[in-house]
Amino acid sequence: MIEDRIQKLESRVRQAGGIPEETKKELLDLIAALKTELPEGATVGATGSSFSEEDHESAGPEALQTAVDDLTESVESLEASHPVAVQVVNRIALILSNMGI
Repeated sequence: MIEDRIQKLESRVRQAGGIPEETKKELLDLIAALKTELPEGATVGATGSSFSEEDHESAGPEALQTAVDDLTESVESLEASHPVAVQVVNRIALILSNMGI
């Protein structure tokens, strides 16, 4: 569930050494904001079919395009239903990316 993943992220940020305290505080604040933005029991996943690595090797271009379209639809739906949560996740991802994580 999403709550478990958020909890793991929060725990890792709290325990991480080498993160400047200001950055760590910003990440923890964003994680707290994310917790308040997502309804309890929320789930996020791709709609339609999902592809394993074996599927990628044997699937034709049409099947791959369908998977991409399904994922795009899922992301658009999440953005529409939880715009602030998506902004928070994007900010967390940007901070971690800038740190090389």
